[in-house]
Amino acid sequence: MLQKDTAGATGKRPDGAPAHPKLSVRAAFKSFDSAAGRTQALHDCSLDVFPNEIVSIVGPSGCGKSTLLWAMSGLHDLTSGEVLCDGE
Repeated sequence: MLQKDTAGATGKRPDGAPAHPKLSVRAAFKSFDSAAGRTQALHDCSLDVFPNEIVSIVGPSGCGKSTLLWAMSGLHDLTSGEVLCDGE
């Protein structure tokens, strides 16, 4: 889920955390083609991780957890969307 930047002039969110995420995934799509057809591994996945946050990605087998982690690390290219570290 995308989080709204509510930092204002202080550079901090209301909870005191930095206003800008360390890692952002924006509208990530990833599909794979095989002889059986096309598999959609990620569909419009968005995520912000702020400094000092601990994040867990959970779900059933085959739901795209590893694909998302591989894309965030740069080991997989996304079909569309972007992964940003420190806004770049």
